[in-house]
Amino acid sequence: MSNLIECPKCGAKNPKEAKFCLNCGARLLRYREPRSQIETVKYLFIVSLIYITLSFMSRTLWANYLLYIPFLLGFIIGLLTIVLFKKRIQSKLTWFLLVAYSSLGLTPTLFVLYAGLNAGDGLFSSGIIIFSALLLKLILDRGKFL
Repeated sequence: MSNLIECPKCGAKNPKEAKFCLNCGARLLRYREPRSQIETVKYLFIVSLIYITLSFMSRTLWANYLLYIPFLLGFIIGLLTIVLFKKRIQSKLTWFLLVAYSSLGLTPTLFVLYAGLNAGDGLFSSGIIIFSALLLKLILDRGKFL
C-alpha cells in the first residue's frame, strides 16, 4: 500500500495524512472532516423520517388515506366558516382562518406519524373521527364570537 495520495485536480502525489494538495491546494478526497452536531442532528432527523415513512407505507392503503381526512376536514370547515360568517369576518382574516383550521386538522396526522403508528387501526380511525368532531364543535362555537 502506498503512503501517497493522488490529487484529483492536478494529479500530484501527496502524503497520506495531507488534507489539501501541496501543489494546487485542492482538497484531497481521502480527508473527511468530522460532522458537526447540527449535521448529525439533520442526518438523524432524515433517517427517522425515512424510518417513519417506511413503517407508514407498510400499513394498509385505507389506513394511509385516513391520515389525510383531518387535514381535508379542517380545510373544508375553514371554508365553511368563511362562507357562513362572511359578514363578520374581516377580509384579512379569511386566509388566516383557512390556514389555521387546515393546520388544526393536520395536527393528529403529525401526532400519529411521530407516535410511530403503533396504535391499532380501530383506535387510530376512532381518534381521527373524535378529533374531527371536536374540531367542528370548536369552530361552530367560535363562530358565535366572530
